[in-house]
Amino acid sequence: KLNGFPMGYCSVISGWSNTGKSTLKNCLIAACQRQCILPVIYETENNFDFKYAIDCGMQATPIYGDVEVEDVDEETGEVTVHTENRIIDYDGDFIYYDSSILAEMYGDMDYSSGKRVSKKRKIAVIEDIAYSMNEILDLQDEGEIQQPVCFIWDSVGSIPSFKSVASKTGNNMFDAGAISVAFNTLLNNRIPASRRINNPYTNTFVCVNKIWN
Repeated sequence: KLNGFPMGYCSVISGWSNTGKSTLKNCLIAACQRQCILPVIYETENNFDFKYAIDCGMQATPIYGDVEVEDVDEETGEVTVHTENRIIDYDGDFIYYDSSILAEMYGDMDYSSGKRVSKKRKIAVIEDIAYSMNEILDLQDEGEIQQPVCFIWDSVGSIPSFKSVASKTGNNMFDAGAISVAFNTLLNNRIPASRRINNPYTNTFVCVNKIWN
């Protein structure tokens, strides 16, 4: 019986493991769809459970395709391959990114120079999410997206910054600095500015922050 997340602001879901963060996130996605708000899901922990999200009310249609499956004979060790029709994706009124999708789309971005390069990294970074969010808001400004947007990121701290990857070190100071710089305009301008009365769409940002021992 909570009032819900405030539209036009940044909210954080914080808690220990197995305390309901994913359930709350899934219910938020479902609520967005019911209110014609486009949920943009960033799942950088790479464990999004579509079936559970659907149980929580998310509207998503499974897409089936042929998948090659290997069977190993326990006695002989012989490997045989056959094809099975399985769920390979989901479709619906949402946009979904995981780490591999982010790396595929933005892996050629060099955030130290702000340019695209020929060598593509295989690791998603913090800056990819901010870049993607700005792209989507640009599409909204241009009329390509004609509905409010709710950005949902699970979770902060699950991917490194561009500088950490480039230097081949896991540096928490680099990552904290990257969040501050990459999301500054989004959190201090573009998201709150959408609350203005002359703005046709109010946009929201909700992120998950897991507590660690």
